[in-house]
This record gives sequence, C-alpha cells and structure tokens, in this order.
Amino acid sequence: MSGPRRIAYRAGVARRRRLALVPDVTVRTHLFLLTLIAGVACFLYSALFSRDPLITHEGLDLYFRTHEYLKEFGNGHWVPQLLPGAVRGAGSAFPTFYPPLAYLVASLLSFVTGDLVRGVNLALLLSAVLSGWSMYFMGVVVTRNRLAAVVAAVLYLSFPYRLVDVFVRGALAESWSFVWFPVILAGTWRAIADRRTPWYLPVAWAGLVLTHLPTALYFGFPYGILLLLGVWREGWRVAAGLAAAFVLALGLTAWFLVPQQSMLGDVGASSATALHADTAFVQLGRVSPGKLLGDWRNGWRGPDRDFILPNGTACPRTYCGRSFVLGTGHLAMLALVAVSAAVLFRGWARRRRVPDEQRTRIWFVAALLVAYLFNLAFVINPRTFLRFLPGTFGYIQYPWRLVGVLAFLAATIVAIVIASRVLPRWVTGCALAFTAVVAVIVPTVQREPAFYRGVDERDIERLLPSRGDRGFTVEGEYLPKQVNPYDIGPYLIGAPQVRGDGRVVRWHRGGGDVAVDVDLRTDSTVVFPLLYYDVYRVTAAGRGRLQTFSSRGLLAARVPPGATALHVTHGLTPAGRLGAVVTFLAMLLLITAVGLRRRREAPMVEAGATVPADTGSSPAPVARAHL
Repeated sequence: MSGPRRIAYRAGVARRRRLALVPDVTVRTHLFLLTLIAGVACFLYSALFSRDPLITHEGLDLYFRTHEYLKEFGNGHWVPQLLPGAVRGAGSAFPTFYPPLAYLVASLLSFVTGDLVRGVNLALLLSAVLSGWSMYFMGVVVTRNRLAAVVAAVLYLSFPYRLVDVFVRGALAESWSFVWFPVILAGTWRAIADRRTPWYLPVAWAGLVLTHLPTALYFGFPYGILLLLGVWREGWRVAAGLAAAFVLALGLTAWFLVPQQSMLGDVGASSATALHADTAFVQLGRVSPGKLLGDWRNGWRGPDRDFILPNGTACPRTYCGRSFVLGTGHLAMLALVAVSAAVLFRGWARRRRVPDEQRTRIWFVAALLVAYLFNLAFVINPRTFLRFLPGTFGYIQYPWRLVGVLAFLAATIVAIVIASRVLPRWVTGCALAFTAVVAVIVPTVQREPAFYRGVDERDIERLLPSRGDRGFTVEGEYLPKQVNPYDIGPYLIGAPQVRGDGRVVRWHRGGGDVAVDVDLRTDSTVVFPLLYYDVYRVTAAGRGRLQTFSSRGLLAARVPPGATALHVTHGLTPAGRLGAVVTFLAMLLLITAVGLRRRREAPMVEAGATVPADTGSSPAPVARAHL
C-alpha cells in the first residue's frame, strides 16, 4: 500500500474510532437537530396527518394499490405478485413490474395503524421526514458541519417540486426516491475521501432501484461523473469500488429485476409508444426557462394564488399547484457558487495555495455542477439528449421529473460551499436563517392540498371493483399486450370456459387464485377468468403442472380428458427464484466483505493514536489530512 493510500486508510479507521467514542453531548446535539428537521417536515407536510384521501393526479389509485398489497399479504404471498382485485377480478401484475418498496412501507403503516388512508398518507409524510434526515446525514458526512447539514435538509424539504410531488402529483414512489439520493452521495464521498467504499452505498442504490426505476436511471449520470472524479483524483481503485458497489446493488435487487425483465415483453410497458415514452412525447413535457425561473411576485416559489383559465373558469384544484419553478434555493446556490469562484480566483491571482482538502471539495462541487447543468438542459430540451441516449431513457416520460434531482444537487452544493473555508464562517449562520425563512413562507397553496372529504376505507373497497379496469394505472401498461386497456370488457369472461368437448362442473375464486372442477371427454382448452402472466401455475389432480398460454390475453391451459380438479395459483416464477438466489448471494457477499474489513481494521483501531472527536462544526486535522 503506497504512502498516500496508507494515510487515507488510517484516516478512515481513525474516523470510525472517533465515531465509537463520540461524547454524549454530540449525540444529543444530533438528536436535537434531527428532531428539528422532523418538525420542519411535519410543518410543511402537516396536511398528511389527515384521515381523508388526497386529491392528486393519482386519484384514489394509491389507496387501491395499497389495499391490494394488503390483500396479497393476507393471502400468504410475502412477495406480492398481483393486485387480485384489479381489472374486475382478473388481476394485474403491478407488483411484479413496478418497484415495490414505497408500497411495502404504505402497506406496513396501514397495517400498524389499522387505517388504509392514514397509512398511505403517513407513508408520504415519512418519505419527507426520512429525506430530511438522510440529507442531514449526507451533510455531516461530506461537510462535517452540522449547521450546513441542517441548511441542506431544510432546503431539500422546502423546494417547490418536493411539495408538488406529494400534494399535486401524489407520486408515492418518486417521493421515496428522495430518501436515497443523499445516502448515495454520502457513500460516494466516503469512497473518494477514504478510498474505502462504505457498506451503505450499494444498499442505498438498491433502495433507489426498488423505489423508482426512471429516477435511478437518471441519477446514474451524477454518479458516473463522480466516478470519473474518483479515477482522476484518487486512482482506478476508487472507481472500481464505486462500480462494484453499483453492481452489488443490482445483485441485491435481482429478486425484483430478473422476473420483471423476463416478463416485460408480454405487457404494454414494453412498447415505448404505447407508454408515451417515445422522444416525441417526452419533448412535449419540456419546461421553458421562463417557467423554471418564476418572477419577483411569487419569489421564484411557484403559484401562491388560484389561477383563472383563459376561458374564465377557475383552475381545477389538482392542477393549480403544479409548478416547476426551481425555487429560491437554486438561486442561493448560484449566488454562493459565484461568490466562491470569485474568492478562489482572487486567491489564485495572488498566488495563494489552496489546501489539498479544499481542492478536493472544489472538484466535488464542480462535478455536481456538471450533473446539475445536464439535468437542467434535459428538462429544457430533452430531444437533444434522447437522440444519443438508449431508448430506455425515454421512460422518464416527463422531463420535469428531474427537477427533483436538481433540487437535491442544489441543496448539496449550498451545504458544501457554506461549510468550506472559502467563505467566512458567519455565512453558515446567515444561510441557516435564510432557509428558516424559506420554509416558513412556503405558499399556502403548495402545502394545503384538496381532499376527498368523508371517504374512508369502506368507500375505497366499494369503489375498487369499478375503478381498476386498467390495473390501477393511467395507461394500463402492465396488462397483457393482447388486450385493450381502454376497452377491457370484451376480453374478460365471468367464469372459466371449456373450449372443446366438456363442461365446467363448479368453480371458485379467492385471493387471486381459482379452483375449477371440469369434466372433459377429449383434450380441451380451459380458459380462466384471469389475465395471463407467468406468475400463474395450473395444476391438475393426479397430473401435475399443466402448460399455460395466453388466449386473447387470458390465462389458458390444455387439459387431457376426464374428470379433473384444476387449481390455479400464483407465486415466484423460475426467473424469480433465480433472482432470489442472486440476491441471497449478493447479501452474503456484502455481509462477508463488511465482516472481513472490520476484522482487518480492528487491530489498527485498538492500536491507533487518539484523535480528537469531531464536533461537527469544524473538521478534525487527521480526518482532513488525506483529502
């Protein structure tokens, strides 16, 4: 191990030793600040304490999906595969194709509270609280300045799009993706600064993939930029560690990705045009610079009053708050970066040497700015980039979704700049006061959504059979290709049918599965009142498993003659079992690697020199020596 690498290694070990010796006062300070951040989140998103469903672009679909997840758990399927009540009881494989993490949390909270609506609303609130905490964690890791970390967390919670995402769009999964961005960046910084990839980096990447795939895809760009920074600043070993963390994350998510990709070709989501993921549609969602900037009257924060449409009617409540304004936090970022650049240029002109640790942070900010500009340019004109990017990138559908990533990058840059030695220390206090004001003056229209007043779980259960023709999605993208999601009726049947010489004696449906007794004189095809997915298996008493196929989008099986009891069940596919094995091996590899590293570092920690504990307001000398 070379000299600089040995210093970095020992500095990382020393930091972990300090964390084990953190005084109680520091722990209490962190707990106080985390409580403060949670309080800000609860203030901004206090509407989520309501027991009424939100009126958003998702309608009641959030609550329908969570209800069906709970039903799957109740039927003994600990890895949900279907929404059994969707499509008039024919079922939709939504959990097989859509990342499940956010809905698993909503289901758990609904079960704990005993209230479906409250559970979903609290899942949205929890995503806000945890995103603030993860941003604080990232701020402490990267800047080692608690006040700067609080600034980043409060800004992150109060950006206009963050509120729009919850109260206007009702995007549960996308809201949870905000939790993982800071953890990934914290792990990336640790890998570059310590030359040691932390265990939580692949875990955070896995969490993002299992939360919202389009966002994970685009967050790969800033990650790639930082990977190149690691190669340039610290050598190929750092880049290899970052790449290995991402590969390990894919292994941790294989239980979901492998069956999803194996079945994707059978459903409408495989067609970019059908899903509105083609370049032409994505371009329609571009946001002009004027809409991003706002004006002085709204403080760059988005609409603060009801809109009147050109025809003189009032704006529908669910669309009045849909703002893509970047917000005051972005302007603060630009101002701080400009001032810092001026100070650095002045120091360079006077031939002042920039310390190594400061140089690393400068390049880190520069890399984040490049990622910021890429996302901003994509939001303004996505067609330019989609000409060169793989077609998968079109599945972002609406380029303004990247405003959330822009908000994260802006808050991160603000924290790093105000915690650096470039600006005076009083700037941090001023920034904290500024962010407090920003949080308090969030327009009422952005944090007070509309509700379906008086609607409870019983109403949702009553409405569910008539609202799920497209599988509780807007486009019906997870239904078989052979059916028309906008006119599903002609494709469905009310009971099993025998196509051949025979009859159905009796049948029963329950929990997404079907039991049928048939009496067949010849080989016949039995068609079941279920949409066709690979998750189903059909077994015949005394004959074992039968081969299944699609009959105009419905599940069908070829059955030999005789009186036969057929059972249709659903569960893991062969691809799903393969993915589960890969995930198990990836978890085993991660646990083994962490254990071996700690065993190897234990003697160094025991024999290491005493290092002053990090107060969080100023960096410790040894910790900075390796930067």
